[in-house]
Amino acid sequence: MIRMISQNAVEAGVNNYDIIPKIWQDVNIEDFRERYDLTITSTVIWMFRDIMTQISRMEEVTQGHCCVVGGVGTGQTFEAKLWKKIMGNKPRPQYPEYPLIYNLLYTYGRVPHVRFIDYTSIRSPENMLRMYRVFYSIYTEVTPEIEEIIREELYRDSGEGPCIRKYRSAVVWWNPAVRRKEFTGTA
Repeated sequence: MIRMISQNAVEAGVNNYDIIPKIWQDVNIEDFRERYDLTITSTVIWMFRDIMTQISRMEEVTQGHCCVVGGVGTGQTFEAKLWKKIMGNKPRPQYPEYPLIYNLLYTYGRVPHVRFIDYTSIRSPENMLRMYRVFYSIYTEVTPEIEEIIREELYRDSGEGPCIRKYRSAVVWWNPAVRRKEFTGTA
């Protein structure tokens, strides 16, 4: 991801940026307070029970805007088939991140803006295995047998090559200094 961000920045002629190669929760906010005009974190929303705490931490390091990119949902059948193989008939969670983060921001007084983007993700099978391991660990113990199911399905889907997925995401941004006025009911 760092390599791609750096490459995109060069292509766009952007050179005034920093990449903090740490897990966001481990970043010492005091080291970066109000240092940036735009703060973007690589945050997978479904992994956090305290997403608004992490949003607040983002807001502390910016003097401008914050941005979160959330999945919209792709309707891809690979994930549905894999879920059924691993979890059986247990209902599969359906929670596109975009409406969740938009509604949370709005509920907490932010004024979020949204733009949708389509993109292609190209990842190695081992990288995908790590991602699925984290995802399924929320719902079940990831045994060696489950890892083997994931490996087999990834191989069946992509062969020896990279795993190519098409996604749609919502780029959600807001200015922490601009707060939504509460409806007062007066004219």
